Amino acid sequence: MKRLVNSSRVVGALAFMVIAACAAPAPTLVAEPVAAVPATQAPAATQAPAATQAPAANEAPATEVATMVIDQVAALEGSAPIRGGTLRMAIASLTHLDPVRIAADTEPYVLFYEGLFEFDPEWRVTPLLAESKEVSADGLVHTIRLREGVKFSDGSDFNAEVVKFNFDRKIAQASPYVKEIPFALDPVKVVDDYTVTITLTKPSFVMFNYFCGSSWMMYSKKFVESVTADDLKNQAVGTGPYVITEYLPNDSLALEANPNYWQAGAPNFDRITIKIADANTRLLMLEAGEVDFIKDLAPVERARLKDNKNIILETAPSTRSFHIPPNHNNPPLDNPNVRRALNLAMDKEAMNTAIFDGEYPIATGLSTKIVAGFRGNEPYKYDPEQARALLEVAGLVDTNGDGFREWEGKEKEFLMFTVKGRRHGDIEIAETFQAYMKDVGINIKIEIIDAAQYFTVLNQPVGQAPYYDFSNHSPSNFPGDISYPLVTMYSCSSWPGVAFNYAHYCNETVDKLVAEGNDAATLEGRNEKYAEAQSIAWVDDAASIFLFDGVLAMGTTPKLKGVFSDGAHNVWVMKYAWYAQ
Repeated sequence: MKRLVNSSRVVGALAFMVIAACAAPAPTLVAEPVAAVPATQAPAATQAPAATQAPAANEAPATEVATMVIDQVAALEGSAPIRGGTLRMAIASLTHLDPVRIAADTEPYVLFYEGLFEFDPEWRVTPLLAESKEVSADGLVHTIRLREGVKFSDGSDFNAEVVKFNFDRKIAQASPYVKEIPFALDPVKVVDDYTVTITLTKPSFVMFNYFCGSSWMMYSKKFVESVTADDLKNQAVGTGPYVITEYLPNDSLALEANPNYWQAGAPNFDRITIKIADANTRLLMLEAGEVDFIKDLAPVERARLKDNKNIILETAPSTRSFHIPPNHNNPPLDNPNVRRALNLAMDKEAMNTAIFDGEYPIATGLSTKIVAGFRGNEPYKYDPEQARALLEVAGLVDTNGDGFREWEGKEKEFLMFTVKGRRHGDIEIAETFQAYMKDVGINIKIEIIDAAQYFTVLNQPVGQAPYYDFSNHSPSNFPGDISYPLVTMYSCSSWPGVAFNYAHYCNETVDKLVAEGNDAATLEGRNEKYAEAQSIAWVDDAASIFLFDGVLAMGTTPKLKGVFSDGAHNVWVMKYAWYAQ
């Protein structure tokens, strides 16, 4: 099976899945959802390719029944799966077992929980626990037919009542990726045992994309009602192909085949063991043959492994974007000229060469170029002299000659939070940022936070979170659409405690444009508004310190088959994998 995903193909796939997912009134939708109104600041070269591969929405039937992903994987691999054996994996972290409460890009969740839909190897929305979906002519009522005969690993039935319970619970808890969907009041209705309707206040272009994510996985109603919230973090009862036998937080996870799994012929492995380890340990484990899968391989690590005949290396496009959000609540970081100066002070080409061997594209937008609705802008060029001039004008001046600038007459030390070893480049980015800031007179202190606690610390609301000026991030774009960062990272209502706006950025004009885009009758009209919002956040506000677009990379043993990339969630899907003889 070819696991290297072609980026142009992915753009088309992302564009297609946004069109197919929205299913707003078909005659009004357009065939090229990625293209947007030209922005004078954005050269054509930085724009995402037009999605010419994507069919117009009115070419899709009202009721969709797609080939199951399990069958697609076998067809792409060109051979039938072989059952048996123990899959051994090593990953960077697994915060807890309750994916509803976390925005994570870790492989294990899909092994024991499942949602109504999942992405296929082309990143298209594909039915999973759902059997089909149908949309009303006005795009507001979605009828979902559920798969019959599915049971949770505790023996309870999966049915329409369970779906309503899960949706109601997620909405009531304001779980991640709820407010991004325009649900009507009490939106989920049970039609019969295996049919539900979901009603919206307006058509959504990305709802089903979100439903493919871990936040919308289905939990056993019986299980949830019998345990505490803390229990949900350490136990799991889903419909997935594997069940958990042991979980040691921050150490390991052990699973075994679900004997009552509903997809015929699956699962393929008897057992799966997952070890939590830092990047260097994971690499050594793969080289020693102790594990069959690791991911987030750095270019230098891939160079080290490329001649090893016992290891297969794969790369694929990713929606991961690297950036350093300044905390706008802390002067002088509330000044856009200061933030602009910090962008100009960074030699991103040199950083890319030093940290990523020059393989990572320099960022030109709020997400990576392959997502639907992306609008590129001219990247910030390295210009330390202009950066120094902007800092001087903003009032950051070195009056005592120690090489660091004071603020309002006092020494100023800026605090940066980062992790180390969660994935390649995290501490290197922080230390390189520190060095470039020193060059223009900004004093940065780095504080390393344990990877397992990093987002627990950062996700506290204002007034509860500790003080920090910068934090180091490389988020994925889970729905593969530019709406995700606009709504969850650059909205006035998405600060920590609600979502992931670690910059505490707020521009009401941007919010207004996004709202107008969400109300647009067509995807093209939405993207016009979104393009303007992206330009303001990038050009006018320098909302973050923008760095790179990521690359998804993994290393496996040659016998591992049936793995494919889900670049939106930045995972390699192991759910349908097997060992060749």
